[in-house]
This record gives sequence, C-alpha cells and structure tokens, in this order.
Amino acid sequence: MSFVYRGPLAPDSPLFVGRDAELRRVDGWLRSGNAVGLILGGRQNGKTTLMLRARQEFGKHYELLFLNLQGATGAGEKECTRFVAERIADQLGRPGANDGADLLRVLRVAAESTPTRLGLLIDEIGALPDSTARWLAATVRSVFTDRFVMPAFQRLAFIIAGGEEMMHLAVRGNSPLRNVADSMYLGDLTPDHVAELLGAGGSPALAARAAEVHRATGGHPYFTQLVAEKLAAGGTIDDIVDQVVRVEDRNLPHVFHAVHDRGLNRILRRLAADERVSFSRSDDDVAVLELIGVVRDDAGVCRVRSPIQLEAVRRRYGVAASTITASGPSEVGATATQPSTPTTYPAITPKVDVGILTIRDDEFRAVLAALPDKAGSHKGTNREYMLRYADAGDGKRYRIAVSRLVEQGNGEAQDAARDLIDDLAPRLVLIVGIAGAPPSDDVKLGDVVVSTRIHDFTVEARRISQAPTYSVTGGPIDKALAAFVTNLAGREDELGSWTADLPLPPSVVWESEGQIYGPPDWQRELRDKLAYHHGAGSAPYAAAYTAGPIAASDRLVKDPELLIPWLLTARDLRAIEMESAGVYRAVRGRSPMLAIRGISDIVGLKRSDAWTKYACASAAAFTRAFLRTRPVELGPAANQVVDTPHVTSKTAPFSTRHDPSIGSPPTEKSRK
Repeated sequence: MSFVYRGPLAPDSPLFVGRDAELRRVDGWLRSGNAVGLILGGRQNGKTTLMLRARQEFGKHYELLFLNLQGATGAGEKECTRFVAERIADQLGRPGANDGADLLRVLRVAAESTPTRLGLLIDEIGALPDSTARWLAATVRSVFTDRFVMPAFQRLAFIIAGGEEMMHLAVRGNSPLRNVADSMYLGDLTPDHVAELLGAGGSPALAARAAEVHRATGGHPYFTQLVAEKLAAGGTIDDIVDQVVRVEDRNLPHVFHAVHDRGLNRILRRLAADERVSFSRSDDDVAVLELIGVVRDDAGVCRVRSPIQLEAVRRRYGVAASTITASGPSEVGATATQPSTPTTYPAITPKVDVGILTIRDDEFRAVLAALPDKAGSHKGTNREYMLRYADAGDGKRYRIAVSRLVEQGNGEAQDAARDLIDDLAPRLVLIVGIAGAPPSDDVKLGDVVVSTRIHDFTVEARRISQAPTYSVTGGPIDKALAAFVTNLAGREDELGSWTADLPLPPSVVWESEGQIYGPPDWQRELRDKLAYHHGAGSAPYAAAYTAGPIAASDRLVKDPELLIPWLLTARDLRAIEMESAGVYRAVRGRSPMLAIRGISDIVGLKRSDAWTKYACASAAAFTRAFLRTRPVELGPAANQVVDTPHVTSKTAPFSTRHDPSIGSPPTEKSRK
C-alpha cells in the first residue's frame, strides 16, 4: 500500500480516515432534502474523495449521480445543460429529457423517472465561468424552492463541493445559495487519524511516528500523505519539510496565486509575523482565506492552517526567520518540546524599494529623465538595471531600479518582471509607459491612467461565422494598494504640481479627412468626446490622472471592432496596452504591481507622434510624483547592490544608502 496525494482516493480506499462525522452529515442531507448541502474547503482537502465515498456508502439507499464539472470547463448555459443531461442519462442508464430542453426540464424528467431520492453530487463548480456558475446555482435554488409546488422536485437532493468560488455562490449576502444551503467546512485530521492513515498506507513503524508527522503538517490531508510517503522512503522530518516548502507545486502555488488575486497578502503577512487576526466568517477577507484553505479558526483567532503553509508564507513574504522541526513551527513565546537542530530561513531583504519596467526607448528615456538622481547600475542574471534615487516624501528616498523590455508583449513582460523580482526583490513593481484608450468623458489624450485592475484578454477563441470570445483572466491589484490609488485625491499636496515640467500639449486634429475611422456610431461618439475635451469652448488643457481598470493582450489594438467586445465585458476600461497582463502573472504572491500609463492615442483617431512623446513625459512625471506619496514603505538595509565602476553618480555610492546607521540619503535641499 502507498499513499495517494495526486487526485482523490478510490471510494473503497483504506486511506479514507477521519471523516465519519462528515459522512453522517451527507447522509442527513440526502435523507431529509431540507437543504442544499455544501462541502467547503481548500484544494486537496478531500472534498471529491468524500463525495465518492458517500456515493458508494449510500448508493444502495439512494440514486446518487456524480457530476464532475471539470468536463464542462468554460461552458456557457447551453453547453452546461447538455453536459449535465448527458451525465445524468449515462449514470441512470436510461434516456433523459429531449435534446434542447432547459436544465429545469432535464432535472424534472430525471426525478420523475426515479422512484427514490435522486442525489446530484456536483463537483468542481469553479471550472465554470462565473456567469454560468451563478446561473447553475440559481437553478439549484429554484428547484429547491419549487419542490413545494412540483412534487417531482421533492425527490431531488443537491450536494455541491467547492472552495473560494463558493464565496459568490453561497457565502456572501447576495449569493444565490446562501439562504437554502447548509455548509460543512472540512477540517484536518487528528493525531489519532494520522496514526490510522500511516498504518493503512505504510507500516506500524511509520504509524508510530504519527505525532511528529502531525506536528509538521497540522493534519492537513494532502501534506500528511505527501510527508508520510517521503518519510517512508527515508530522511528526517526537517529535511522533508524543507524540501516540500521549496519544491511542492500543487498546493502552495495555488494558495499564493489565489491570495494575491484577491488582494489578501497583507493578512498572510500579519499571520506570518504572529500578529493577532480575529476569525469571523462575516469578514469577507477571512472567509475567502478559509475557502482558499490557508487559514483556520483557533478559538476565534486566525491561524495559518498547516505548519508547512506557515513556513512557506514566512519565506514568501520575508518575515523574520522562523524554524520548523519535528516539534513543529516556532511560535512567539513558545518553547520547543524536543531539542533539535532547526533549519533556519533568513528574511528576504529587498535590494531596491521599487522596480520600474518600460517598453519603448522613449518611455525608458522619459523615466530616466524624470528620475535624474543616479545610483549606478546593476547586472542581474539576465537583465541590466539603471539605479536611481527617488523622493519618497518627508526627506526620505526610495531605491529604484529601471529596466527596459527587449520587445513588446505580455510574454516578455512576464519574463522581465520575474527576472526583476529574482534579481532585486522590489517591494513594488511599476510598469510605466503609453497606452491607448476608448473614447471617454473621463480620459483624454495626455492623461495618465493608474491601474486598479488588469483585464487579460490574451486568450481568444474564433469560430467560423461567430464573433470572437475571450477567456478573461487577470484580476484586481493588491487590495491595500488599490485603496491607496483610489484615494490619491486626498494626497494632492504630496503629488504636487506634477504637470509643471511637461511640454506644451500638441494640437488635436480630427476634422480632416481620414483622421477618424471605425463604425459610424463609434466615429460619432469619438467626435463628441474630442470636441468635449479639445474643441472650441472646452476648458483649458491640463493633463490629469485617473484610476481604473486597464486591458492588456498581445495585440496592438487600433481597430474599434476589436475593442467593442472587450467593452461589453469590461465597460469601465480606462486604457488598453500589451504588457500589464504579463507583469500581473509574474508578480502573483511575490510583489504588488501597478501600471501607470500615459494616453498617447484614442482608438479610432489617427495616431500622432507628438502625443506619443507627450504621453511618455506625462507617465514619467506622474510616476515621480506618485513615489512622493510613498505607496510602499522604505525597505531595510541591504548591501547587495553596488555601483558599477563605469557609472558616475551624483549621490553617495549606492551601497551607503543601505547602511542602517545613516538611514536615507540626504535630499537635495538638505545637501544645501
């Protein structure tokens, strides 16, 4: 016998331990039909295994159908209905509703043909697009409510398994299932259950080490089996845990990506530093972290769920050194019960405060001109960085690294951001340059758009005689940073007169033949917006900034026909470009990111080189001003980055900036 940590257990596996109470609860849902049963928990928590075991255990009493919606990944309502109908017919072994029937009819026909309880065990609902998942959840609610007027529906029972996607389906106040569901959160294995598991999958000798395995994993089902298998093959708990934290690629990367996508890094950082965070499922942030599978309730206090996850979190965020040994993770004020030589992991010290990526040569030069205070250069593994100091307000200065991409596109942007983080570990990554924009009352040529969300339109599907469709990914920027950006109007005094050094704005020509293109409605709207911003009687021109969503793809978007479907998906787009999605992918769980884009062209208006130059300058000028508001705190001392001999700096050598005894380098004012 060996352990299983890739996929669910077989329904009759002896490794299924510690879930008797959960099985009884599932049986209660099936028997009564008085609630939609929800099995909630993070990835690799045993949700699918529990469903398959329940189907075997209770299949002699009820007709139980297992619907794995991964087979309908990306499906719309019609495709999902067809998939569910086919799976029901296949498992019942008899024809169902006619092809083309809606889902309510499919379910009614199936229930009418079943003399006993018909239980639908729905797994992987997160594989569906959000709109389809909400439609399916609303349909389940409709069936549950209509059981009082449609007798056939009284035979139906629904049990749905899911993780963080259940937040908007069943947990939040306006969720379709919230008031009709009974939720069961899967917990971890007790030390006795771990001993039973190790005995079933290994040997009595391995079972005797259950206590140290439980201390290292917290009883997390996946990590318990993973560590047990490696322990059976030889090695110490310390070495195994160290290896798991470093190279595990199924649970930990998913956790960090999910946490980053939802802007919840700050809470994990607090937990990693042993700060007290209250546990309450009425707190949306805490509720999401529990559904992701990274926190648990400990008498009203949040804890990182598994000691392995805790160690990974501490390494990821560079929190003070911690240890993890056979006696478990070190805790503030706690003393290890067994003497051991711990593996110690040092904090990760950023070598610069902010990293700036640019794409074009004119963008690169504009940023360097806006940040003239040189600090040398640095050669990384694959990139070279120009080092600068930037005013961080209150007489302090940021350490800045500026780099230019080799070519345009999200792929190169993703590689460059990853290299930047590996080489210099910045606290904030900025992508600075130009972008296009749709016609808008809020954004005009030369304005600056600061991202609050990145919409990634890279994945596109084109079918014959059909409009293109998109699998839109990306997500919001770091939640705390988004709040900072959207409240910049309260920091106008810190931003200062950021437009003062900009060149005179070019003229805008749109009445001449060939200047405007696109569908008639688009042209009409574009003319109206241009007249509003730049026509006779408009307010005197002044570049402004605004915060909002930015769209990115690997296409240079000049055609309104291409942009129109995007606006149907994300109506409040402020800018369109080709790199932010790649940066967003690269920084997940590692660093917050922000796009700062000067608007060089409006889609449907012939592009002007003069406005391109102006937009480069406005983006760079705003970046300099934005850094004065101190969006991230200055980093601690670090000496790894030094001047190269061939660079002359107007300031002290870069290495002295990291000397904690002298703090920040002096400002120009203090030098005088």
